[in-house]
Amino acid sequence: RVGKAIKAFQIRPGDTGSTPCQIAGLAVKIQALQTHMKKHRKDNTSKRGLEAMLTKQRKLLLYLKRKDFDMYRTTITSLKLVPV
Repeated sequence: RVGKAIKAFQIRPGDTGSTPCQIAGLAVKIQALQTHMKKHRKDNTSKRGLEAMLTKQRKLLLYLKRKDFDMYRTTITSLKLVPV
């Protein structure tokens, strides 16, 4: 699923490092970890990892908003994310 999300946001073939690709990959991982956390509420290690991913995604979104606002808009609308 992460690969599909990254492929949707690739600027060129083989691109995995651009900011939209990273945000899309993190979005899929975060979604999977959130469903895990609903079952296993006391899993503090996974909770810490989830918080780290959310922080990284927020920072990447702020960077993208500052550098390329049109791509930021496209990314948050297609991934259905809350604007930062």
